[in-house]
Amino acid sequence: MDSPGQGTVGQCIYCGSRRELADEHIVPFGLGGRWTLKKASCPSCSRTTAGFEREVQRGMFGELRAALKTPTRRRAERPTKSILGLERAGSIEFVEVPIEQAVQLLVLPVYPPPGFFRQGQTDEDLSATGVEITPLRVGPAKELALARGAEALHRAFTFKPRAFGLLLAKIAHCAAVDVCGLEGFSELYLPGPILRQAQGLGYWLGTGKVNLPPREDDYDVRVMADERGLVVALIDLFARIGGTTYVAVVGRLGTPEP
Repeated sequence: MDSPGQGTVGQCIYCGSRRELADEHIVPFGLGGRWTLKKASCPSCSRTTAGFEREVQRGMFGELRAALKTPTRRRAERPTKSILGLERAGSIEFVEVPIEQAVQLLVLPVYPPPGFFRQGQTDEDLSATGVEITPLRVGPAKELALARGAEALHRAFTFKPRAFGLLLAKIAHCAAVDVCGLEGFSELYLPGPILRQAQGLGYWLGTGKVNLPPREDDYDVRVMADERGLVVALIDLFARIGGTTYVAVVGRLGTPEP
């Protein structure tokens, strides 16, 4: 199950409300998302999801998105400068450079595998155990460093593993609803952790053991169900680069109990 529908849901996919519904991007627009659920989020839940999406898109990936020229509705607010540290003789000089000359790194959190698959606690929180760093553009900064006699480059980055985990959970939940239909589930596991801001999320979400192969798309989201009706989603938000793959246990197919 990896092909999105384009359905109208008609109720909030997080809390069930049917009032003042808005469309919901499954992958955020600012990360290249074009996949939308129609009438799928109420105002309260939209504010919750918008909060952690903003943390990720502006905080964690703000400069990277500007450098990669990903879509934005606020082009005037995009950063145009970055800070580099140039090390000489044991001291570091911090200089402001245009985004085009900055070191661009894709920095992604590494989580444990979902507790569901390793007999963890159902209230297990989500915490990062490491980072995966992929250099995307270093050449212009190296040239600047050589021109100024620097011996090493330093680059700071913003790391928000909790907000990023919530974003992954939202993507997994939305994608599964679109592919399987909200009414197709007897249980859905992610709305609670999403709305309560991650408590228990580590039981349902984590880093996959094997990365999806790179592909010619901005992102790769795959929804799959096994013979027992267990639905999981695999997510790579930087598919062209071949970034880290995350896995989320979304729910179980079947008729809900009355």
